[in-house]
Amino acid sequence: MLSKKEHSIARLTQHESILNCPICHTSFTITEQLTCTNGHNFDFAKQGYLNLLNQHNATHYDKALFESRRELITESAFFTPLIERLTALITVHTTEPVCIVDGGCGEGSHLAAIVAALKEQVTIAFGTDIAKEGILSAAKHYTDVAWIVADLANMPFADNSVNVLLNILSPANYKEFERMLSHNGLVLKVVPQSRYLQELRHHFYADSVKKTYKNDDTVALFAGQFPQFRRESLTYKVQLSIQQLSQLLHMTPLTWNLGEDDIQAFITKSDGCITADFDILIGHK
Repeated sequence: MLSKKEHSIARLTQHESILNCPICHTSFTITEQLTCTNGHNFDFAKQGYLNLLNQHNATHYDKALFESRRELITESAFFTPLIERLTALITVHTTEPVCIVDGGCGEGSHLAAIVAALKEQVTIAFGTDIAKEGILSAAKHYTDVAWIVADLANMPFADNSVNVLLNILSPANYKEFERMLSHNGLVLKVVPQSRYLQELRHHFYADSVKKTYKNDDTVALFAGQFPQFRRESLTYKVQLSIQQLSQLLHMTPLTWNLGEDDIQAFITKSDGCITADFDILIGHK
């Protein structure tokens, strides 16, 4: 039986033309490591993922946050309608097996669920994130995706090599997206709408500008890159258990500056019904 590292090497060897060196942007040859045309080397971790960052980048996202996020995604229905809609959109907009990249994948649960649903429609899927802890968690739990620590501003993919780009509740880099996407490639960007987590906003930020949220600037940036884009709204409520509510509160940036007493007070008071409210922005190269 192959180890995770051996499995990852075998898979990427079949698709090495998709990857480019993040230092000099030349092609890779894959053996026991990645070696580019100019001799830059990158090793596979024993967990099977690749770290292609040139330097360490500190983030707010730690192991506990990613674990809370993974448990919420996999053990509740909070993101289920969103994932089902993204899967359906990929099916509708693509006719051949595709290469998928999720830029800013976190701990990978969204992408893993989409890949599992699409099955043979995916030739290979890559999840990338700048946070090593997220990629480490992804590699631990999901073996059907290639996981890479990488920067959205310097993605390790060849020009015109990606058919579907996912960008779910994450920053974007449209210059890189444009470069990577194949002709008529599909971009699905998910941004929060005004009612997203409104119960948290109204409780914690009743007297603050954070009580309301607008995504107009984010949508305008997307529209500037993909003028013929289409916009779908998806709104629903989910009943969370106390444990799931705790997971949500420990993963969202809305609570990063709050004390544990404040978080627990909300959990005690809440009925557990939380609003999910998204815009799905659909663009083509």
